Amino acid sequence: LDDFHIIALSTQSANIKQQIYMPPGMPDTCFVHGGKMTKQDMRALAMMALAPHPNAVIWDLGCGAGSIMIEYLLLCNGDGRGYGIDRQKKRLEMARTNARYFGLETAINLIQGDNLTSIQQLPAPDAIFIGGGLCETLIENCYECLNRGGTLVMHAVTIESERLLFTAQGRFHAAKLQPHLKRINIALETYISPEFIALRPQMTVTQLSIRKH
Repeated sequence: LDDFHIIALSTQSANIKQQIYMPPGMPDTCFVHGGKMTKQDMRALAMMALAPHPNAVIWDLGCGAGSIMIEYLLLCNGDGRGYGIDRQKKRLEMARTNARYFGLETAINLIQGDNLTSIQQLPAPDAIFIGGGLCETLIENCYECLNRGGTLVMHAVTIESERLLFTAQGRFHAAKLQPHLKRINIALETYISPEFIALRPQMTVTQLSIRKH
């Protein structure tokens, strides 16, 4: 009889990154933040609209702690680049800390300044998320800057910002560009006593998303 042989096959290669499935909506505790951040459930819905894919470029405008941009790049398996803009230095420092924690410090560029002024020097994006600093001109400029097939997603929590989304939705719809408008209400469990649990409503978020065809 032939000698007994054992054959081992490796499915990994130094040139092929291992693909790991990670569902959208990382826990908020994964991030350093000051309380004002796109929370887990809303972030998951934003990811569904943004549709991350490898080698994508994302703009995160009004980025705060950078949770949207960071989770987007992680869902791209780290293959992509992010540009975060915020007026406040303190928020950008938190975003920098979070990027470093997830090993994305070289993939993310953080800019302190105004959205409209800052985006002029950025490479064309495949995805844009606007979480702060909404205005009509910014919405128009962002849509024009998108690569074909790219997606623009905007969240509003104030009445003033919501009005801007309603106006933009009407304009995009009139141009037959198929925008998607949602009002999202989420209530989370809260213990009001050791024996009783209530559902506490979170702040309502209006989402407008549009893909550039």
